[in-house]
Amino acid sequence: PDVYFVTATQALTWMTDPRPLNALNNYEGWSCKRKENLPGPPCNNANKCALDFKPAEANFTTT
Repeated sequence: PDVYFVTATQALTWMTDPRPLNALNNYEGWSCKRKENLPGPPCNNANKCALDFKPAEANFTTT
């Protein structure tokens, strides 16, 4: 069987955007390239905080 050791962020990324095994070699969410983006400041309201592992345009609320 295939076994992958991933970080919590990589696991959350895959859980929100799952891909088949044959697509994981090119999966951007699991890329080991160094990212220059730093996490945003802490959030005052934990129920409305953006998720750092998702692009900014994917972090929105309708309430």
